[in-house]
Amino acid sequence: MWRMRAWWALVFCAFAAFFIAFFSPVLLSHVYLTSGDGQTLALPAYLHTHGMWEPNIMLGYPWASSLNAFWYPLWQLRLIPGSFNAYMLLAYTLAAFGGFGLVFRATRSALGGIVAGLAYSLGGFMIGHLGHYDVVHPAAWTPFVLWSMVELERRISAAWMVAAAVSIGLCAVAGQPQVLGYTLFVAVFYVCAMAVRRPQRRAYITACAVAAALGIGLCAVALLPAAELAHAS
Repeated sequence: MWRMRAWWALVFCAFAAFFIAFFSPVLLSHVYLTSGDGQTLALPAYLHTHGMWEPNIMLGYPWASSLNAFWYPLWQLRLIPGSFNAYMLLAYTLAAFGGFGLVFRATRSALGGIVAGLAYSLGGFMIGHLGHYDVVHPAAWTPFVLWSMVELERRISAAWMVAAAVSIGLCAVAGQPQVLGYTLFVAVFYVCAMAVRRPQRRAYITACAVAAALGIGLCAVALLPAAELAHAS
């Protein structure tokens, strides 16, 4: 078991090393890994010291209702000075690792997993939103949601139901809600497609539905206040 965990840790570290090298021209220039409106909106939000209330925008609102990663555990890296580039690199590393895990577990091909991880993390969507941490971080969790669905299709277990729920919750609280919508849309179609060939399709669909409901419940702490704020603004 520990050898398998060490192997997965090695894969994660290899992707991290790749992205450090890939973005090294920017990292060595000591500039922030962002551009465009991400430089004027996302970066200040990350660097700013937040209380529970934002007094300036829209006559003020509670930060807890902002879908700007306030509830995202990894966002706490902002407490470390100079951590913005590491936060951005983490999104691409997670996206590549999740893509690898999804394809490797579905095909048992390590090469296929590497190609899939790099193709997803370096694709047009991820690179096009390089300046928006509140887009790339939710997208980084999309492969993990689908990976969990692959594992549940093979064998229904409480551990993978929890993994699916946590992945959905992190996808939701990591930033803008559009990516969560895209992720759930793809996940529903994947589950339906896999259920067609599964003898115990009802159990599989139920397990995935319960996991999705738990994931939405986990992120309700962000979605419900955000919905109220959107309605009132």
